[in-house]
Amino acid sequence: MLVSANFSRHLALRLRPFRAGVDLLPLRKWGWGPHRYPVCTAFVRRITDKDAMKDMMMWRKVLAVPAVVALALGGALLTTGAAHAAEDTLTVTSPTPDAALTSRTVLFSGTGSDGSTVNVLDDDGDRVPGTEAAVVVDGTWETTGIYEESADVSQTVMINQVTGGSGAGEETVTFTLPPAYNFAVLTPAEGQTVLARTVVFGGTGTDGSTVNVLDEDGNRVPGTEAAVVTDGVWATTGTYTEDDEIDQTVSVNQVTGGAGRGEQTVSFKLPPTLLPAPVILAPKAGQALTGPAVTFSGTGTPGENVVLAVAPTALVNQPQSLTQEMPADPEDPILVGSDGTWTVTLALDPEDYTAVAVLVELSEDGSLITVRSDVSDPVQFTLAAAPAPAPTPVTPAKPAASGGDKLAETGLELNALGLGGVLALAGVVLLVVRRKARLS
Repeated sequence: MLVSANFSRHLALRLRPFRAGVDLLPLRKWGWGPHRYPVCTAFVRRITDKDAMKDMMMWRKVLAVPAVVALALGGALLTTGAAHAAEDTLTVTSPTPDAALTSRTVLFSGTGSDGSTVNVLDDDGDRVPGTEAAVVVDGTWETTGIYEESADVSQTVMINQVTGGSGAGEETVTFTLPPAYNFAVLTPAEGQTVLARTVVFGGTGTDGSTVNVLDEDGNRVPGTEAAVVTDGVWATTGTYTEDDEIDQTVSVNQVTGGAGRGEQTVSFKLPPTLLPAPVILAPKAGQALTGPAVTFSGTGTPGENVVLAVAPTALVNQPQSLTQEMPADPEDPILVGSDGTWTVTLALDPEDYTAVAVLVELSEDGSLITVRSDVSDPVQFTLAAAPAPAPTPVTPAKPAASGGDKLAETGLELNALGLGGVLALAGVVLLVVRRKARLS
């Protein structure tokens, strides 16, 4: 049985007459009860000795404690008179229950009784770092806590109000802190079937950090590097062989200042075994061209579509620049003729360019389904403006195919794919250039 004591007053407890056979509950052990009032545990002893009972009857005032005590004894209620605990007026308005916060600096606020103090405690009963015993003024209170980067995302706090030395309300609030880091994997997406066995891993992160792409054994995926985050973006390219399983899972982690700052697991599928890469025969590597257009030609598997990617060489050497706008219409799908050749003419501005080609599968409306081959060897060339022509009409160059086969009707709209799409497709046909250049 529990006896509660409110230590706001000194009162004398008077006992009613005992009868033989009634249980006496002497006070034995003090502790804490509901609302954090001190309580004592009482143990039962039965009185059967009438003489002893008479002796006990002589003690009318048996206990003086600074308390309001209510004791149920063998069905008889013993009390000390009226007393009142402080009124519970505490409310918490911020943070709201189960709130997902956007900052690790957290405002705790609410309402209460003027002059009271409010404490914000963590799961261990310690004051949340940064907070103070907030005094209620004009019915409101507030205090600010600061959570370190190492603090768990899920948090629970106990907020209590103390009025005149007594507890006057307690609330428990659970909320979620934001991650202490900026990190995300944008490509490949979870469950995606990637375009080729040359896979671009890319996403966002904290500038200056490094990002590692590891296989299920904890080893770096072949071809990838510790990618440095620049302007909030990172990218690295991995190469899977024909013998690798179609189902793949990688663990991608970010390291900032020597400490882990984010990890994400991504599962994806590789395409089936690839066809041989197409070959670019013209222009030749290192060739210097002039004019408003360039004619490309090469070989490939008959009946397959070719995507030719032509981009400024400086863009190829800076993967993070792939998030910027691509050159206008750099890709035109071309159907390889029955003789195994293909050709296309593109209007280009003067620039130093790198071109690569790849076989793809297209839907009926010309949308990309998957990459069907390895990427061709890159061809780097320069294009200079032609001398000023004589004032005669000029007809713009148009794409054309060899062998009498019709070109695919629609191009590939990279600019509508967003960051992840650009890294996935443009990366396949451009970032591989860097890898092949290092191997040559």
